[in-house]
Amino acid sequence: PAANTAEPPTTSSSRIDDDEARTLMFNLSEGSPSEAADALERILTANDQRFVSVLIELMRARQIGLTRALDATAIVENLETLSGQSFGGNWGAWITWYGGTDLAPPPGFTTWKGRLLAGIDTYFGLFLQDSQPSQIRVEEIQWGGVVLDGIPALDNPNMLSAAEADYLEPWEPVFGIALNGDARAYPLRILDWHEMANDVVGGVPISLAYCTLCGAAIAYDGRSTDLEGRDITYTFGSSGFLFRSNKLMYDRQTLTLWNQLTGEPVLGELAAGEIQLDLLPVVLTSWADWQAQHPETVVLGIETGYNRLYVPGAAYGDYFANDERLFQDGLMFPVWQQSDQLFNKDHVYALRLDEVPKAYPVVDLLAERVVNDLVGETAVVLIAAGEIVEVD
Repeated sequence: PAANTAEPPTTSSSRIDDDEARTLMFNLSEGSPSEAADALERILTANDQRFVSVLIELMRARQIGLTRALDATAIVENLETLSGQSFGGNWGAWITWYGGTDLAPPPGFTTWKGRLLAGIDTYFGLFLQDSQPSQIRVEEIQWGGVVLDGIPALDNPNMLSAAEADYLEPWEPVFGIALNGDARAYPLRILDWHEMANDVVGGVPISLAYCTLCGAAIAYDGRSTDLEGRDITYTFGSSGFLFRSNKLMYDRQTLTLWNQLTGEPVLGELAAGEIQLDLLPVVLTSWADWQAQHPETVVLGIETGYNRLYVPGAAYGDYFANDERLFQDGLMFPVWQQSDQLFNKDHVYALRLDEVPKAYPVVDLLAERVVNDLVGETAVVLIAAGEIVEVD
């Protein structure tokens, strides 16, 4: 449905100024029931559509027990009145619709949202601050169900020789990185539980960032610069936040949030600059194929210091096999930007060259084996080997 783009009244008696907007937001989330009800009436009287995002946020906060100032029914009814849409209590549908609008939240929204989510983890309030620059739409930042580092990164993890890694099966998928004569394998059965490995490969400090919900592992060179241009090595962890069902990682040096897919800071002090991490080559292949290509490889040991069920598919096998009890379209978290060219969980090989992104369905690559193409102004050759292994 199209967004309701009616302009709110601009008369001095009905217009909500910035200071009042901040007060109204906190009354909605932290005030008494009567203060929250009065704030809601004021917003509806002014027909201030900036508060659509606030009510969507309150709907979710009410569902997960962060606020009780407003009744769930009141939130939905007034949200529908203000927006002109009718999605009931379906938070995923509201997020999907809102993403396609040009609506903006009231001033102070980022800090307000951070304070609201600080009821889950106080660090969330530090991440979300209006004083920090942002390169993304803060309304689209979603809580991913865990606290800061609730999915713990592996730092300089224990490695085994290939002969010692008797826990691995030949067919098992691994992420492989080879730099300066140093080859290392990171099995998915372990990375599924950690989503981040900060390591040193061939003398290069790397961060292997794995978003399990989108199945994307990207290796970054941790060496970069700060805002003053000074050399620095960043290490990363999982923030607990998502953006369009993709993890937002954070650097431990500044607590800036980063886009896992692009290696760019998006919210926090580093987002004021033009910092971008350099990509490193990483492959997804079978343990047997990786060993064949790199006989001297070492591999992540199963004794990580964490108590996890490190068996194939234990962490996310059900997610990729079962579309029930999910928000929509088989996704665990709603995403408004979608294409009907492929199914949402189809595997693709993605390239971004000359600022041009392109995705190739893996099943097509395996069928063709060799693909010659042009991405941007760069001629590429894609060579596919092996077969897709589904882990239930």
